Amino acid sequence: MRLGWMIRQFWDYFSGRTPLKTDGFQLANGSHSFKGTSRLPNPLTWYKQTWAIVPGLLKPMGALLFALLGAAVLGVIMARQFPFPDDLKTQLNGQNMLTNLAGLELFIAALPLFIITQNVRAILLQTILGIFTLGVLGVLIFMLPWGIISFIAMQFYMAGESPFQFLLGTIVPHAIFELPVLLLIAAAALRWQTATFAPLSNRSLSDVFIIRAAEFWRIFLGLGIPLLFLAALVESYVTPQVLRLVYGG
Repeated sequence: MRLGWMIRQFWDYFSGRTPLKTDGFQLANGSHSFKGTSRLPNPLTWYKQTWAIVPGLLKPMGALLFALLGAAVLGVIMARQFPFPDDLKTQLNGQNMLTNLAGLELFIAALPLFIITQNVRAILLQTILGIFTLGVLGVLIFMLPWGIISFIAMQFYMAGESPFQFLLGTIVPHAIFELPVLLLIAAAALRWQTATFAPLSNRSLSDVFIIRAAEFWRIFLGLGIPLLFLAALVESYVTPQVLRLVYGG
């Protein structure tokens, strides 16, 4: 009975049949509940409701951005503590990167699907583990790739190459699109994972958990997937061209 109630509540919140009136979900004027009927909001109304979640995610996004900066600093520190051996440092140059890029061109048509699949898998892992650890593992998994990028950029610097050139040619073009959406999704996940720490007035803990879950899936499916697909296209088709321009290929 309880599981069935939770599923029905989740579907009502996710589909928009039950409008969410929380600190992170303010309805547009004229919105009303569809609960108790078979009607669902039209797609435009659903997207307006979903977009209205975003302002409530600014604080967790700020916290995650701070964690990202911490990961970048940690990556620099770790690179200084564990520098690459000299024979590996000699391979950190633009010519090798262009050679590796040429090898990837045979698979460029499959890259967008591969990239978005990897991103979705990482997000789902981050979300699931975060639920069972009150957000701790979710934040750590979010930090990991940015720490690795910082680590590699610092290795380029210690090899006598420009870390900014490396970042501009390999990360920045698609990160312009990818970073904001990853922050948005991770913030929605973090607020779901920490629902027990921020109860809503006149709401039971189980209701808050379901509301935050519905918010996450609306953000992830409604905004995250389309934007991740755009970022994957940029990473597959634009970033390689920028890399060639940066390294003169």
